[in-house]
Amino acid sequence: MGETHVILTIDDEEPIRRSIRVFFEDSGFEVVEAKDGQEGLELFRSKRPSVVLVDLRMPGISGVDVIDTLKKEAPEVPVIVLSGTGLIGDAIDAMRRGAWDYVMKPIADMSELEHVVRLALERSELIRENRRYREHLEEEVGRRTRELQQEINERKKTAERLTLSEQSLRNILQT
Repeated sequence: MGETHVILTIDDEEPIRRSIRVFFEDSGFEVVEAKDGQEGLELFRSKRPSVVLVDLRMPGISGVDVIDTLKKEAPEVPVIVLSGTGLIGDAIDAMRRGAWDYVMKPIADMSELEHVVRLALERSELIRENRRYREHLEEEVGRRTRELQQEINERKKTAERLTLSEQSLRNILQT
């Protein structure tokens, strides 16, 4: 069985958090909930969820502020905005700030949200795999560069010894 993904839902509306929790727990996810941005950031730092669902309009720390903070702290973690405002400017601003997707509330079909979450998780895993592969390649390039530098140094020493040997042979022949 695969890893259990943790979803952090940050929304000031308890019925929305509850419906998301019930649906996703039935789908095999672990769900943690926060009623505002401050609590959400604290839970994020302690639970390190796989994905964050965040409302834009909340008292205290707004969803936009949460997106800004998470982009700095964990850019590889998908942040999906759940918003009932329906303003295209809000969606554009959220995406520019680092949100991975934008879903309108009320959510009529939770399976559509699940699809968005699963796509974000797949993309996040591909990003992590790509980063691991790049790091592996960088290590290999560094190792091979060191080997080649060592080989170059050995060839220089061999060339120096050959030059000294040729010089000695010329001196012997001249004598």
